[in-house]
Amino acid sequence: MCGIASYVGHKNAYPLILEMLKRLEYRGYDSAGIALYSHGKMKIYKEQGAITALAELLSKQKPSGSLGIGHTRWATHGSATKLNAHPHHSQNNTLSIVHNGTILNYYKLKEELEKANYKFYGETDTEILVNYLDYRQQQSKSSLLEVITDVAPNLEGRSVFVIHNSQSPNNLYACNLGGELFIGRSQEGEYFICSDKNALAGYADEYFALENRQIAIVQKEKNCRLLNIISAEELPCPWEQLKINFETLEKGSYPHFMLKEIFEQEKVVAKTIDSLIADNGQSLNLMFNHWRQKIKKINKLVIIACGTSWHAGLVAKYFFAELAKLPVYCEYASEFLSESVGAEDIVIAISQSGSTADTLQAVQAAKEQGASVISICNVDGSTLTRNADVSLLTKAGPEIGVASTKAFTTQLVILYILSTKFGRWRNRLNEAEEKKLWRELKTIPKKIKEILLSSPEIERLAKKYKDYPNFLFLGRGQNFPIALEGALKLKEVSYIHAEGLSAGEMKHGSIALIDDQMPSFFIAVKDKQYDRVINNLLEIGGRKGRIIAVTTEKDQVIIKRTDDIISIPPCPPLLYPFLTVIPTQLFAYYVARERGTNIDKPRNLAKAVTVE
Repeated sequence: MCGIASYVGHKNAYPLILEMLKRLEYRGYDSAGIALYSHGKMKIYKEQGAITALAELLSKQKPSGSLGIGHTRWATHGSATKLNAHPHHSQNNTLSIVHNGTILNYYKLKEELEKANYKFYGETDTEILVNYLDYRQQQSKSSLLEVITDVAPNLEGRSVFVIHNSQSPNNLYACNLGGELFIGRSQEGEYFICSDKNALAGYADEYFALENRQIAIVQKEKNCRLLNIISAEELPCPWEQLKINFETLEKGSYPHFMLKEIFEQEKVVAKTIDSLIADNGQSLNLMFNHWRQKIKKINKLVIIACGTSWHAGLVAKYFFAELAKLPVYCEYASEFLSESVGAEDIVIAISQSGSTADTLQAVQAAKEQGASVISICNVDGSTLTRNADVSLLTKAGPEIGVASTKAFTTQLVILYILSTKFGRWRNRLNEAEEKKLWRELKTIPKKIKEILLSSPEIERLAKKYKDYPNFLFLGRGQNFPIALEGALKLKEVSYIHAEGLSAGEMKHGSIALIDDQMPSFFIAVKDKQYDRVINNLLEIGGRKGRIIAVTTEKDQVIIKRTDDIISIPPCPPLLYPFLTVIPTQLFAYYVARERGTNIDKPRNLAKAVTVE
């Protein structure tokens, strides 16, 4: 949830760290801080609120120092205050730390420290951690490295941290205990430590991902040392070239990343399709060659995900049921019961960032039960991709806006193509049927472009409906998950209360909410649920409910039964979620813009949910 950025080199550190923190602000923006080593001591600068507040402070004070650690925070342990902002010092100012994650057994450490007369000024587990490391170092008279390797196995929960010791002032220690951290190096011998490799763009020439239970020690113009935290075994640093297009990290001419990313969907959906089937699916055949017999024999598929990725998994239930004749159990990663899978099962884990803590925990539990894991992810080299047996990458490019858009549609692409391959491998589809399904899928990018061209009409509707305090989103079949996703998007960015419902369930309680102050956003396309949808529209209209309907072009039956419509092109019914989701994204964006919210960084949210 938090972002870490650190630097060791020969340049003034704070402008570099500050710029990297700006790129990481999607991970949290409750507070931010930087600690710089200069003239024999580490000095901390921090502010509550967005990074702009910290930038203003630093521009006035103009601190110097060629080594520093930085942090942008999403509050978990402790409220969003300047006092709780990172970095934190140990009580004697020897150690300074930035930390992302949670120490679940922090209270035990705190009790031990209180007996040793340590005092605490904030509410964070990080303040406890840095003091505990200091306490153990004083007790043992050991090096900081020895103390970390001794303490780390006893820390419960997932964490990463970067720590500085004034007794070895030229070094930074980067430690991974189940989170995500990247080490970058420039040709000039500078080192960078970041929570996201995208933040290294333009600074580092090469990088590697710090694996779980590893510690890296970096020092200006010297070789990086990499060790196993538990055994202290020295390891080779697996450097690889950093290939990131800096332009993909900028808004360009768009006012917000969210709008830019919505409009990128035509291209990234096409790119993801091509990445999987441009070679007629041969790469997939090779990738899953040793899985064929298992895929033929399985009687269920388990999908685990959170948030928007979970909605993609729900859509996939319909893909796999129809094309592979395979039932799917789509579970929230946080609710996953590992006992429900075994060595005969396949689990698909979906995460945009690849660092979602609940999903990583569920993957670990599934693998411990012997299940095979496929990951669908947007970040190559992320923890999820490294932990999965097979990893399939979306080609969405960096998604900066906190509310996910293009990652969702590219996840659907992979899930749809994977369902066709499962159908083929299970002998539920023949080659001609598979190729026909792929041809239909290839028409989707052009249809997405058509919908995007209608954005001025959706913008007009947003102005009309922006002041309603509540919304219902309704759909049936494969468009029920789109109703859930539409409601989530509106909640996330506009702060309007919205509820996604299966339209068939409306009369079992939620119809009590319908009146002229409760608009309904209905997915009403021509599929096998069409007649039932018409009946639902009549039920809402009969109670004076206002209806916005996403429907196919010139559908007069729908037009007569609704207040407003958003037209989309027709397509095969199973593919409608690719199209029906686009109007919900645009509607949420324009409503939020009209209401003046912080669209790219909504309150209380973070892009990568790296704590459980």
